[in-house]
Amino acid sequence: MATANAATFDGTNDFLDLAAESDLSGNANSKLWTGSIWFNRGGIGTSQELLHATGGNVLIEFRIANHIKILAKDTNPTTILDLDSSAITDTSGWHHLLFSVNGTEDHLYIDDVSDLTVNTHTDAEIDFTQNNHAIGATVAGSAPFDGCLAEVWIAYGVYFDTDIIWAERFLDINITKCKTFCFL
Repeated sequence: MATANAATFDGTNDFLDLAAESDLSGNANSKLWTGSIWFNRGGIGTSQELLHATGGNVLIEFRIANHIKILAKDTNPTTILDLDSSAITDTSGWHHLLFSVNGTEDHLYIDDVSDLTVNTHTDAEIDFTQNNHAIGATVAGSAPFDGCLAEVWIAYGVYFDTDIIWAERFLDINITKCKTFCFL
């Protein structure tokens, strides 16, 4: 499944570990969170982490039922955000996840279609200050992702109204305030 310009994860022991000494710095708690991930699944039917922070305070994962779960906790740690998509079982092509939250609004798109079930959303700050993060598994290496990831863009403390981004991208509306949306 190797694809040019994508990171391939084998579903057994490949993951990106951002250890405490090299992890993100300057993180602060916030109600704002935006992200975009292109993924191509290699395997289905198992729990697979896309993004994980120490203690599961922040995570994006595929659940055994193949839906995407976005979960966040506050400093207590109490779950304050729990979002689901519908099941994604296709392993033959690329898919796009786009989401944003701001304390009162939640947006989640899969392949440019709004696909959101809100299980929990409390208007409170997400604990983004955990010092270990991993992409493609938990920080301990469990629940490894099987597939490819490309253009992973996660922004703590940033909110883009993804409804506006969607409108600009697909309805060809020129909204200049969204022109800075980019991928790392």
